Amino acid sequence: MNIALLFTLIASTICAAHINQEPQNKVNISITTQAVEKMKLLVGVIEPDVQLMQTATLLKQMLERSKASLSGFAIKVISFEKQPAKKMMQQLFNEGYALCLFLSHNQRAGMVEWRVYDSHTATMIKGKRFIIKEYPNQIVAEHLADQLWPFLTGQPGFFSTRIAYCKERRTKNKKVQKSIYITAPYIDTERVVEQSFPLVEHGNVFAPRWNSDSNQPMILYSEITNCNVRLMGMSLEKKRKLIANLDGFTMGASFSPDGKKVAYCACDGTIRSKSQIYVYEFDEVQQRPILRQITHNNGHNVSPNWCNNNDLVFCSDADSKQPYICYYHADTKELEKITADGYCASPSYCAVNQKIVYSRACSGVMQLFAYDLKTKQHAQITFDAGNKEESCWSPCGNYVAFAYSNGNSNRIAVHHLVTNERIYLTDTHENCCYPAWSPLYEKPIMV
Repeated sequence: MNIALLFTLIASTICAAHINQEPQNKVNISITTQAVEKMKLLVGVIEPDVQLMQTATLLKQMLERSKASLSGFAIKVISFEKQPAKKMMQQLFNEGYALCLFLSHNQRAGMVEWRVYDSHTATMIKGKRFIIKEYPNQIVAEHLADQLWPFLTGQPGFFSTRIAYCKERRTKNKKVQKSIYITAPYIDTERVVEQSFPLVEHGNVFAPRWNSDSNQPMILYSEITNCNVRLMGMSLEKKRKLIANLDGFTMGASFSPDGKKVAYCACDGTIRSKSQIYVYEFDEVQQRPILRQITHNNGHNVSPNWCNNNDLVFCSDADSKQPYICYYHADTKELEKITADGYCASPSYCAVNQKIVYSRACSGVMQLFAYDLKTKQHAQITFDAGNKEESCWSPCGNYVAFAYSNGNSNRIAVHHLVTNERIYLTDTHENCCYPAWSPLYEKPIMV
């Protein structure tokens, strides 16, 4: 295999979750609530058909479910025979609907159009058409929400993203099998089973990671064999392929902001070997690969993440009794400890807010912390019982997904950084870990 292709497809992996305390036996759990006024938004469906009304209802559920706008939305869906006149718009304004969203459907052209109006002046503020092809209503609603969200909140969308995770179960002969599932990040309690899609089943697989090809979504994962840990790929159409079958392990890949470099950790698999961080890039002028070793120490160096300025953040235990979060300055090639004490692991970098989320042991419990690269300040995110590990950011930077573990099960959870609300995407009887949040792909994820 061409080395450029090999390292472009390497998946990242992180440590397994611990187990501590049982949460409530519900899928959706609100840790804290806020008594804030919701923003009223009217969704008007022009000349409605069944498909467009269903899409509008799904859009309402998605926008109301998200609390990233602090107040959230209170949405009313109304059908209209035609675009409301100025008098009707003024009435809607008097009812508290400062903004009105109108949807129309051109079935012959296979297009949906949305327009947002200022109801006080009855003027259109923004609008857009897009081709829906034969996409299901759910996919169309997600696409609508991702287009509207930046306009309504000033924040990137996330509705059409997906979270991949590993689910473990025991067979009748008590063998452990691990599968990889995909789910939406905004699941309702009654829709958990429907929205969890098995992608890789009945194997010894773990640590799923999404690729960065905006048009060709693929899950990359690690598979344990008798002689090594190899890297595999699986398309969303369940086409499986071997990515790397090397001695020892090569894992923890992270792509640079320009997509031209890959950072990863590697180890030859011998007992005394230590994993080091490497950076790979392909020289387009000389048409040859360039490989640089970033760390040269006596510790294990894992989980590299690129920052916006081409620096790297990763986890290391070099010259220390416990792991810490380390920062590599690309310009000076110096290493800086971000965490000075305590057991810290599993860093994840967010390009939107320029923060690093990581897990830290506090009184025997792994809690989530965020480090702001701009202010150089650490802030604790979670405080409740139960270990939170393997965290990853949503593409919009408002949510963190992680593995929550207690004495009986592991669950995948999503934590909102503003409202401190938490949603559990998997049930208490399941044993799940290794969440990975997809990018906002251009091509819809049809699962």
